Amino acid sequence: MMDETHTRQLAWQTFCKHHTEPGNLALHLLGFALFWGGLGLTLLHQDAIWLFAVILSGPIATLGHQLFEADVPASAAPPGHPWVPRYVGRMIWRICTGEYADDVQQVSGRSPFMTAHPSRPILISGKEIH
Repeated sequence: MMDETHTRQLAWQTFCKHHTEPGNLALHLLGFALFWGGLGLTLLHQDAIWLFAVILSGPIATLGHQLFEADVPASAAPPGHPWVPRYVGRMIWRICTGEYADDVQQVSGRSPFMTAHPSRPILISGKEIH
């Protein structure tokens, strides 16, 4: 039987496999901001109208999968699952600290981010742009 640490590591790797394209990452960032911003504004203003932002956060992130990843990860938790904001938050933190590219590299063999060097072509999601 797998221990809890190993199970969480496999879940994180599965999450990373389904979050490699920059457009999908951007929509997840937007969804994350809507989720937490909507909760915060609801509490701050004591007005439930802001909960619409929370409700929209899941479909926006799912749209990122359909438009950019060409998948809806069936093996992952549904958008309303409590682990989803945690994993998206972890992903955003690791993007900001420069560590997420390593996570994606480990599971897919390529970096999800645009890289440029004067002597090399620009790469976007592994495709050369001249």
